[in-house]
Amino acid sequence: MNIHLTRWTSTGNTFFILDLNDFPFEKIERPNLVKNLCQNIVGFQTDGFIFISYLKNNLDQKNKLKSEEPLEASWDFYNSDGSPADMCGNAARAVALFFEKFYNQNKIKLKTQIGNVDLQSKKDQAPSASWDLGHLGGKWDQVLSWNQISIEFDFLNTGVPHVVVESDPDYELAKHLRHDKEISMEGSNVTFVEHKAPGELEAVTFERGVEDFTLSCGTGAVAAALWSKQISPELLVHTIFMPGGQLEVKFIDDTRIELKGMVTHDFSMEVEV
Repeated sequence: MNIHLTRWTSTGNTFFILDLNDFPFEKIERPNLVKNLCQNIVGFQTDGFIFISYLKNNLDQKNKLKSEEPLEASWDFYNSDGSPADMCGNAARAVALFFEKFYNQNKIKLKTQIGNVDLQSKKDQAPSASWDLGHLGGKWDQVLSWNQISIEFDFLNTGVPHVVVESDPDYELAKHLRHDKEISMEGSNVTFVEHKAPGELEAVTFERGVEDFTLSCGTGAVAAALWSKQISPELLVHTIFMPGGQLEVKFIDDTRIELKGMVTHDFSMEVEV
């Protein structure tokens, strides 16, 4: 059987989207499918996979929303190794552009494991995703010993748990922190940050499920922005420069943020599975 996939790049972070309303994909084990498609297609590797579903009866025959209310959708998200994740900021922004490009819909209420995420995408503007951090928690000013040195870090859950370290990227340290059960039983992403100016950071994230540094990480950018806000609490907008491009994090209120950055539709393809 064949499935139709679209591929998207969110500031360097890459994702497949499979529209379950076109193909109800219940009979094949999803983690194995994800691993095979993300890692084994010759010529490129993809960071994550999104199974998307929505109430199609809210759309008319031209795929436009029948009312002014946001289209309600839900997803099942996986990393490239087939492991599930509760949230991915860059993937959420890819979903925003997916609905704008193919369904002429620029406001989405996306149901995720961390709650509803509000998506917006308008022509020629960077798509955004907004969600609440208040229930996710974290711990500031933590210290651990590694290779006979003390590592200072912050543990911040932005939808995905992140260890934030002010340091140059260190692959061996990242692998250690990613698997440290005393920090998080489920493992953590590790984001290294460098303060450049008030409200401006360089950051790079070692992502679980990819098990390497990625060009961009949306929840990592949010973690970096939370770190930056401790230095410049008066600023509402923080700019995070990652290897794959620039992301903007806006603090809407004490607990809610908006993540914004460019997304592109790379291509569509038919795959036999």
